[in-house]
Amino acid sequence: MNTKEVISPQQLFVLILFHQTGTSVVVGIAAEAKQDAWIAVLAATLFGVLIMYMYCLLSRLCPGNNLYEMMEASFGKWAAMLLSLPYILYFFYIASRVLRDFSELLVTDVLPQTPIEAISILFMIAVIYILYLGPEVLARSAQIFLPYFILFLLMISAFLLIGGDIDLQRLRPILADGLQPIAKAVFPTLIGFPFGEAIVITIVMAQFNPLKKLTRTSLWAVVTVGLFLSYHTALKLAVLGPEMAERSTFPLLSAVREVSIANFIERLDALVVFIMMLGILVKISLFFFSGLKGLEYLFRIPYRQFIVPTGLLISIFAQLIAGNFSEHIEEGVKFVPLYLHMPFQIGFPLLLLLILYVKARWKEG
Repeated sequence: MNTKEVISPQQLFVLILFHQTGTSVVVGIAAEAKQDAWIAVLAATLFGVLIMYMYCLLSRLCPGNNLYEMMEASFGKWAAMLLSLPYILYFFYIASRVLRDFSELLVTDVLPQTPIEAISILFMIAVIYILYLGPEVLARSAQIFLPYFILFLLMISAFLLIGGDIDLQRLRPILADGLQPIAKAVFPTLIGFPFGEAIVITIVMAQFNPLKKLTRTSLWAVVTVGLFLSYHTALKLAVLGPEMAERSTFPLLSAVREVSIANFIERLDALVVFIMMLGILVKISLFFFSGLKGLEYLFRIPYRQFIVPTGLLISIFAQLIAGNFSEHIEEGVKFVPLYLHMPFQIGFPLLLLLILYVKARWKEG
């Protein structure tokens, strides 16, 4: 690892913010809870804080080590190399899924005449270039674009308010069906997406400095994400209503299309695409970088040697993981949260934390 590549507290905060809000702001989340979806997001935030705290504890028990090196500290070199392979495939698979989300958005609503393969390849070329320069460049880029990200979201809220599209009555009745729909939305879907996806931060934490600010920075970032997502979930519901928001593939895009002020300010789709593009750029980059660091750990070759062929394979695989977008969404809702997110984001990290904690106490004893 290049010792010059250091992630500061501000950069880590921005990376977590972009990573967890990028797609979550635009696509529909917690649809099962209907008008109580914003409450479900707040409830999931509590679990998100616990999950991030677990990742911070892992990093504090093995300072300066990423997830793969933590495996080696727990199970030994050969077992860690075997266990790292499923994580590498998981990180690359999620990167492909996120790329498919963005490509489908552009092809469906913005560039209908453009081949989806061309969009995927061009976007991955940008990701490859950024990661070749290093994760610190990714973090600095996120810092630069953060003001625009916040500005555009505020503009969307302001235009919807001025245009009279927000009706708070659509958020009522609160808890009409009790807590069961909220619990169903929180587990496993919301826990795995977006909060559990912070598993990639265990790779970036190896380059964080100073370590004493790690936990505070990470937890505040998760709380900010939770409040942010809850607000925008409520905003989409207040504009569209729970039925239309549930049917819409990209609710924020549908909500923005309701804006029409004096027949002059309308068709603000570009703002939504820009918001999603920034979040997905960071999200794909972090998942891709996490997989690349796994290849670096396995083969003891700098990750930059793998970056071009692997990046192009991800752009191709993004189109092969599902025959159509409906199949892609169904797989993401029914299979991925329970059978991939839960084991990789919570199950195995908990086991890793327990082993590292016992070993640390054993050494102290």
